[in-house]
Amino acid sequence: MIIKKMVIMTLVLLLLTAALMGSCGGSGITTSTATTSVTTNTTKLVSTATTSITGTPSTTSTTATMTTVVTTTATASTTTSIPATTTTTTTIPITTTTTTLTTTSETTTPAVFTLIAISFENGQPMPAECRYYGENRSPQLAWTRVPAGTVSFALLVEDPDGQNWSHWVIFNMGADIEGLGEDVPKTTDLDNGVKQGTNDFGGIGWGGPSPPSGTHHYYFRLYALDTMLSLPSGATLTQVRNAMQGHILDTAELMGTFSAG
Repeated sequence: MIIKKMVIMTLVLLLLTAALMGSCGGSGITTSTATTSVTTNTTKLVSTATTSITGTPSTTSTTATMTTVVTTTATASTTTSIPATTTTTTTIPITTTTTTLTTTSETTTPAVFTLIAISFENGQPMPAECRYYGENRSPQLAWTRVPAGTVSFALLVEDPDGQNWSHWVIFNMGADIEGLGEDVPKTTDLDNGVKQGTNDFGGIGWGGPSPPSGTHHYYFRLYALDTMLSLPSGATLTQVRNAMQGHILDTAELMGTFSAG
């Protein structure tokens, strides 16, 4: 009976220990995990029965020893979730401004000494009244943008298609003269000291175009000179050209055509 009671007591102790272990359950925190490990050594019951017989009557002595070893090992493992570090990348828009510098370059066109005809365009046919075997009228001319330092003008008209035939020689026109009117008189001396030379027809002044065939080109060349020419009236084209050497400041040119027929 005594042994039975001891066994019962041992079982009760075991149940109490289990209950205590059960009360140490999880904490209910979602971020922690609790693990409890309980190791209970086997309850060791040692019963020692010693019987001593000393004469009569006999005496029976029983010693019961109960050893209960309870080993509780609790291992707590806590896992803490650390939030991941959030890296924020900020994009800063960079505005690049391109400035276009427009440079206005003013180009100054140098003054060009220019000779024009009133009755025809440069490179175009001359009017019929200019023809030598006709009215033989000289065309009206004008010039602009006279070079600085001009003292006089000389005008030579020739036909390279007709072996450089001379059609007009006029020189010593003063720097204040800006043109010639139509049908200049065919005399050796004009107003203001202007002189006319001899053409290849043998006449004075203008001798109009008269090509034997095809279309000829007639070049009007006006020379700005830094002097007056020391030539007599009636000088030839060659004489005037030679006298101008070393005195030409600039040249203006005009060309007109004329066809046979």
